[in-house]
Amino acid sequence: RLKEHAVKELETYTDEAIYAAYSPLKEGHDRGDYSIRLHLEGFFWTPRELMGFEPVLYAFYDEPELLKDMNDFICAVYKEKAMKVIEILQPDVVYFNEDLSGVNGPLISPECFEEFVGVYYRELIPMMKERGVGNVIVDTDGEFSRLIPNFIACGVDGFLPMDVNAGMDIVKIRDMFTRLKFIGGYNKLMIAEGREAIDKEFERILPVIRGGGFIPGADHQVPPSASLENYRYYIKRLKEVMCQSGADL
Repeated sequence: RLKEHAVKELETYTDEAIYAAYSPLKEGHDRGDYSIRLHLEGFFWTPRELMGFEPVLYAFYDEPELLKDMNDFICAVYKEKAMKVIEILQPDVVYFNEDLSGVNGPLISPECFEEFVGVYYRELIPMMKERGVGNVIVDTDGEFSRLIPNFIACGVDGFLPMDVNAGMDIVKIRDMFTRLKFIGGYNKLMIAEGREAIDKEFERILPVIRGGGFIPGADHQVPPSASLENYRYYIKRLKEVMCQSGADL
C-alpha cells in the first residue's frame, strides 16, 4: 500500500515539475554564488523510519526480502527522479541520511551492509558522479569506523557529523584514510566549557583543517548548556581557524 501511495504521489513529480523546481538555482550555482546540497534518505535509514529500530534489525534475518523490496523501490525512484535533478543542477554534495551506528559501533555487520545497503550505493554513486556530483557524504551518528572501508568501496567520499564522544577522532581517521572528507568533528560539549576548552578543541583538529577536505563544526546539535557568550566565541574562533583550511596542500 505504501508503494501504491508513493507511485501515485510521484505522478505529480513530472519532468516539467522537476525543471521548474530546480532550474532557477542553476545560474547562481554555476556563477559560484552558493553551493548546492541534494539531501536523500539512505537504505538503512528509510526501512528504519518505516519499521522502527528493533523491528528493522530483526528484519535483516527474519524478513530480508521485505527489506530488499523496500530498497529496490527506493533505488528505482532515485535512479529515475533524482538523476533528472542532477542533470539539471550538479550538486556539490549529495548527502545521505543513514544513522546506522551507535556509541558502541555499527548496528549492522559489514556483511549485512554489503547485502542490504552497499549494493544500492554501488548502483547510484557512479551514476551521480557521471552527471557531475562533486561529493557523496553519509550522515551517521555513533562509532562506524568498521564500515568505513565498505563505504569507500561504494564510492562514498566522506562523513558527518563524526561524533567525538562515540570515539570518532577525525585526526586518527584521516591518518588511516587520507582522502576522506569530513563535516563536523568538533566536540560539541566543549562549547559549554568556556574559552580555554573551545580553543583546545580547535587545536586538536587543526591538522585536519590544514589538510583540507574538512568543514569543521559541532559534531551534532550544540548542547543547551552552552551559553550564548560561549557560542559566539566558538563561532568567532571557527571563522579564524577556517582561514587555515587547506594550508598544507
